[in-house]
Amino acid sequence: MTTILTEPFFQRALLAGIAVALVSGPVGCFIVWRRMAYFGESLAHSGLLGVGLGLLFSFNVTLGAVVTAIVLALLLLALRRQQGLATDTLLGILSHTALALGLIVVGLATGAASDHMDILFGDVLTVSTYDVFAVWTGAGVVLASLALMWRDLIATSVHEELARAEGVKVERVPQFREKTAPGAYYNAPAFDGSRPGIFYINLRSAGEVARFGMRTLAYHEAIPGHHFQTTIQQELSDVPTFRKVLPF
Repeated sequence: MTTILTEPFFQRALLAGIAVALVSGPVGCFIVWRRMAYFGESLAHSGLLGVGLGLLFSFNVTLGAVVTAIVLALLLLALRRQQGLATDTLLGILSHTALALGLIVVGLATGAASDHMDILFGDVLTVSTYDVFAVWTGAGVVLASLALMWRDLIATSVHEELARAEGVKVERVPQFREKTAPGAYYNAPAFDGSRPGIFYINLRSAGEVARFGMRTLAYHEAIPGHHFQTTIQQELSDVPTFRKVLPF
């Protein structure tokens, strides 16, 4: 049983698998938090189209798969901004469209009418030394990017899920105030309307607020909480000015 561990092909496969696993964990968290669990499968299906284009026009199939995946991701981003369909619906449309086009293009390139499971899924046991190097290089770039953008990515995920859909401006607590500031708070808008109300999230530690409690926190600080309360308060016309400005 242990003799297979000494085989070069198995060692290469193991190294490639470890690199992919290291990236899949943190990236997968953000994909799930943003309710885009179908995103990975959509990219995988678009890869078949990229491979088919590479075979058809005689260029590097890996480059074709990468470029096609980037194009699909950009197309998804553009369609999400239209807000006409849910993200899962868009992913389903793009995924099956890319898969169907990929099967057609691969069929034209290879002249084969049979299935192409080997192209769609590949075989980790056939990776070369160059493939291992490329996978680890890509994994290093992704992990470094995540480390640099970790706080912003968390803030972006919190924005969309908790309050941005309701029109509330959400920002993270400035880093110089994180240690002494509470986990979240609401800053009322300017009375003259020159500055909107802001829902501040403290990101000093993502584990301080459990995910199941984030919605309750947003409801309390934003809508129908302090944001809604302050809006009504400032619009009152039959009370003294100090009653419009001071919290009650």
